[in-house]
Amino acid sequence: MDVGENNDGNNYQFYGGQVAISVAPAGREGTYRLVASTTTNDFFDPVGERSDSLQALTFSADQMLSDHIGAFVRIGWLDTDALVPYEAMYTAGFDLKGTLWGRDGDNIGIGFA
Repeated sequence: MDVGENNDGNNYQFYGGQVAISVAPAGREGTYRLVASTTTNDFFDPVGERSDSLQALTFSADQMLSDHIGAFVRIGWLDTDALVPYEAMYTAGFDLKGTLWGRDGDNIGIGFA
């Protein structure tokens, strides 16, 4: 994907891919993903002297625990060769389905990052 300009005015491309598997242990649906991405060499390094690319790897999991409650986790790593705002991210939480209170279309996610 041609993204356009970053904050430094450099045009760059983004490439990403995902491998996913859906499982249903004990009849409870779950999806597990591994996402990899990279960019072209258009980002400054941590001292702002040369351009470099960014690479990231993210693990994502969503698992239903009951008919009404699910859990999720996202763990991601970004290389530190470029001037970026983070090295890793961790999020987790619960998903409450509206079937719990009789409204099938409702969904509430409660998470912490």
